[in-house]
Amino acid sequence: MDAHRLEFNSNDLAKVKLAEIHEMQAFLLSFDKYKKFLYSTRLTLREEISHADIFLYLLGRFGPPNGILSFIRNRHHQLKSEILWHYTLSWKNSLVHIIAHPYRIEILFSSSSKIEITEIEFAVLIKDGIHRNSSSVAKARKLVSHWHSFLNPLSHMLDACKRMLARAEYLESTLVKSRTHPLTEEDIKWHSDNHDEHSIAASELSGCCLSVRVMSPIVAEMFINLIIFNYYRNDNDSQQTRDDFKRESILNRLESLSIKCTGFLKDVDMNSPEINTFKSLMNRRNDLLHGNIMPESRKEDDFLMYEDIPIIKSFRSIYDRSIGPVVNAFPISEAKQDFDAAIGLIIYLLGCLKPEIKSEVEPMLESLDLHQERKTKTLKALFTNIFSESVDLNKLYQDDVLRN
Repeated sequence: MDAHRLEFNSNDLAKVKLAEIHEMQAFLLSFDKYKKFLYSTRLTLREEISHADIFLYLLGRFGPPNGILSFIRNRHHQLKSEILWHYTLSWKNSLVHIIAHPYRIEILFSSSSKIEITEIEFAVLIKDGIHRNSSSVAKARKLVSHWHSFLNPLSHMLDACKRMLARAEYLESTLVKSRTHPLTEEDIKWHSDNHDEHSIAASELSGCCLSVRVMSPIVAEMFINLIIFNYYRNDNDSQQTRDDFKRESILNRLESLSIKCTGFLKDVDMNSPEINTFKSLMNRRNDLLHGNIMPESRKEDDFLMYEDIPIIKSFRSIYDRSIGPVVNAFPISEAKQDFDAAIGLIIYLLGCLKPEIKSEVEPMLESLDLHQERKTKTLKALFTNIFSESVDLNKLYQDDVLRN
């Protein structure tokens, strides 16, 4: 081995301890001066060992994370997407930083000499350490709760509605909605060159608007069901009683929401403008869902009949007769109206909740995943959607995050 390199083996790992106060003070002075970690050896773990295993090992041996990045993470929300935890340990009069990011774990040896160890070898040492400290690791396991994540249908459906509306607005802005009947050679050529393109765009526009109209009441009902799932009041009710309530009509569930569920600051006013708008949305939804035939809602033309001959009162252009009905079948204005009604209901119900419950529920509207605790079955949105690969310490200093 190179004379300027140090070994790090199982005996060394056993001698590692929490950094003492004077060591932390010296580190903080250096950290403030250079705006970065000073190290001779850096390891990056991704697949070599489970994130949970290494954390439980450290938690069992050393207690809660003691590093400065853990401290400022608890004070500044913006760091939660960049830092998970940070331990500062002491070994041979130098510091060892173990920092967990969303996509990797970094081990930084601040010794002046290079450390003769690879990522795989370090992972093997930790696994051996878990075996050697099985009792403390077992105690650490009792300090953590078990959760699982699943795709959040509410946020994905909201996102789909917004994207389809954006696409519909673009198509609507570029689509020629009406054109006079072609009489000149130039007009005929335009129809020949452009009719198919605009016909396809009209079909896509209509499809986007129909999709938004179908999904909007589902979004609203899903939000109501989320509140029922998480905040159903009476734990003594049988599962059958809960299931019966979940199967009641959407309006009955709304009316009883503040009675059946905890966390409400005020009752749901069934005569509020938001609820009345939602009722109209549900009526339109029922017409779509049940395939109701309503001739008066989509009137196109008036004409006469003589035997089997249609007598047209007013001529329309070939463009308006072929593409116009496709555009008018599901107008973008109605799609926006339905989506606004669903969002209006959600905003209204959020306003009925206590502030602490509202702060729990709001992130669930945007989180890509929802997270459920194994025992209580409680749902939360624990993580930000965007995890950063690394921390820009210079930017944090510029924003006074580290200085404060």
